[in-house]
Amino acid sequence: MDWFEAHNGFIMAISVLVYAIISIFLLKHMGKSDKISKELERSRLRPIVSIRLGDACDGTQRLFIKNSGLTPAFDVIAEYSPNIIEAIWGKEPPKNAPSPRNRENPFTRTSIGMLAPGQEINRLISTNARLISKASHETFEGQIRYNDGLGKHAREYKEKIIIDLTHYKEQYAELEFRV
Repeated sequence: MDWFEAHNGFIMAISVLVYAIISIFLLKHMGKSDKISKELERSRLRPIVSIRLGDACDGTQRLFIKNSGLTPAFDVIAEYSPNIIEAIWGKEPPKNAPSPRNRENPFTRTSIGMLAPGQEINRLISTNARLISKASHETFEGQIRYNDGLGKHAREYKEKIIIDLTHYKEQYAELEFRV
């Protein structure tokens, strides 16, 4: 007991040093853990943009682009080929076809500035589904590019897309067969 009383300052100094080393070690690992949790949260809270062909309420066929993510998508642009309008209407479309300005692939000419979470935008493809059943191509492949708009820390995303007309070709081939 006398030894402890005689050396209590030394023992306290060693205890404080061990405590400081453990604290520094814990702070380093907490920093790494915090960085990992922020990265996981950022990967969860992101825009998710998709494109699909579908029927509208008015009986027309439209190309829909939607942000299903939890944050806005910025500078959204789709790149796919061949040209879906030309595949459906032909290179020399009839008078009831979309105007020449609208014969470009939808969502490819200019980017959509911002697509809010849950927002869906559509473009007219055909006023008659039977035209789609006679399209020169069945699939259109490409990608959608967009970013999360966080300034210099913005992340670019690229999603592969396939627009498939097979359903329409089969559906309307069956209808024509029944008639």
